[in-house]
Amino acid sequence: MVKVLRKALLEILTGALPLTTSQQVRTLPILQCVHLHCENGVLAVTAYNVDVWFMASVPARGEKFSACVEAKLLHEAVRGKVAVGEMVEVEAGVGSNTLALKIGNMDVMLPTWAVEDYPAIPNFEKDGKWKESGEWELGAWHEAAAWVSMAASADRDRPLLNGVFFTKGQMVSTDGHRIHMSAPLGCTLPTSELVPLEVVESILAATKKGTPHESINLERNNRYSRFSTGRKKFVYEISTNRFPPCEKVIPERNGNFVGIDGTKFAQMVKQVAQENKLLVSFEENSLELRSWADAKYDKSLEITDEVHKENCDWLPMVIGVNAKYLMEAVRGALVYVWFTSELTAIRVERGDGSMAFVMPMRLD
Repeated sequence: MVKVLRKALLEILTGALPLTTSQQVRTLPILQCVHLHCENGVLAVTAYNVDVWFMASVPARGEKFSACVEAKLLHEAVRGKVAVGEMVEVEAGVGSNTLALKIGNMDVMLPTWAVEDYPAIPNFEKDGKWKESGEWELGAWHEAAAWVSMAASADRDRPLLNGVFFTKGQMVSTDGHRIHMSAPLGCTLPTSELVPLEVVESILAATKKGTPHESINLERNNRYSRFSTGRKKFVYEISTNRFPPCEKVIPERNGNFVGIDGTKFAQMVKQVAQENKLLVSFEENSLELRSWADAKYDKSLEITDEVHKENCDWLPMVIGVNAKYLMEAVRGALVYVWFTSELTAIRVERGDGSMAFVMPMRLD
């Protein structure tokens, strides 16, 4: 029997879950599992989804054992309201295909898979020693990555867009319809790197936004990159894909310019938009949001009173835009938005120095 702190185990399983439920393991049941191995007072947890290795460990008390169990089932058993200092008792049934858990007054039996069927962790250092490439404050990294990764493509058949690009001290992502670009994070990598979306999502799931006094590190060797924070490590093969040159579609500061409370603006967009489509209309001195459903204006909301024009004369225009993308771009404190033309990306500058660019939709 092994005893481990429930809160620590839950945090690790939450980080492993995005890998074990990803699209590429749906037909590979063994990779929907986490590998558990307890030895010398440490419980090691490993997850793998063909592209990314997740490795973490927590202090544990008890005898040596190994087991493979479906990550989703184990996570569901461990999650819930956690009392301070609460322990989980784990016992692998000798000669049986079960893993027994005791959590408070609850006993859980989970089926296990053959340990020998789980892929062995490669010797990553045979491709060179790890060299530190960058270090960030975890809270700032978490906040920037959570917002930037919204714009990354979830389509694995588009590997150039299925990730977050680290370059010139910033994070950038795009799905071809919008771009999110973080403010400089104070650490410039020696070389630019495209980090797979599933790595970013796993790190976000395994860490807390407001974790104080904790950092996240990036190391590289000749073949692999490794993010580390606390006892959690994410290893993946360095991508050779070239991120598209987004600067070609980024508009300058020109056109109709407004300053507005981002959270309030996002609420207005949500109130008006139907079928995720929205029309932004400028007529003389008024700014109006109109719904766009079956080419008919079903709802409208004039928001001129909420806008700071900053001595800018508006040009008449009507721009079609994806409402969800616009809401995710502007949500926050005061934002500044440039509407250049019906065929040009909408430029959004946020109070923290980050920027978004949302491509317009055709009106015909």
